Amino acid sequence: MPDTIEQRVAACIACHAPKDGAGTRARGEYFPRIAGKPSGYLYNQLLNFREGRRQYPLMTWMVDHLPDPYLLEIADYFSNQHPPCPRRPQAPFLPPCSSAASASCARAMPPSRCRPASPATASA
Repeated sequence: MPDTIEQRVAACIACHAPKDGAGTRARGEYFPRIAGKPSGYLYNQLLNFREGRRQYPLMTWMVDHLPDPYLLEIADYFSNQHPPCPRRPQAPFLPPCSSAASASCARAMPPSRCRPASPATASA
């Protein structure tokens, strides 16, 4: 079996997989999305865990004995991953209300569902 970076970061992916583009939750804990973050940022975070400046026992244990070049290789791997951005839900379509139809629009729809008429339809 070849030794690949994908195999070596499998433990990282278990928590940091870009399932939804935003981060993952497991056992009630939040694990941030690290794919696509700048390599220098990720490298410094790994150093901070290893040196005790950041505290999360599992992360500290995972990087405790890893040398700097290996931490940089991990950071480079994740910085080169580009998952799609999370999609925002689309807003529902709100029909415009013309001045002539304002009264019927107000009766037919609650005010929060009726947007103001554009200048072109307001004079119609």
